[in-house]
Amino acid sequence: MRILILEDEPIIAIDLEDIVTTSAQNVECCLASTAAAGLLCIGEGVDFAMIDINLAGDREGCWTVVAALRAKAVPFCFVTSSRRDIPQRFRNVPFVAKPFAPRDIARVVAAI
Repeated sequence: MRILILEDEPIIAIDLEDIVTTSAQNVECCLASTAAAGLLCIGEGVDFAMIDINLAGDREGCWTVVAALRAKAVPFCFVTSSRRDIPQRFRNVPFVAKPFAPRDIARVVAAI
């Protein structure tokens, strides 16, 4: 399984990768800090994605990535600081609030 982690803060991205790879077997992570990098990962193939909404102040870039995920029917979750920043049409998408506990991320991975 290949998981996209779209996160602009390197330490958070590495933490997420560590939690994901220790929570599940046969998982590979593709780390991306910009929408363009996220789209490249999607083009190479992903099975799931964890999306931060605010990418270094780029609040529109993540929606481009979400659209690409939806077009390919790839499930995803939001890992971000505020649920209120998520548009109403995505309120049914799983959400993990920052700061997160490793068990919260492990629970999302287990549900894939």
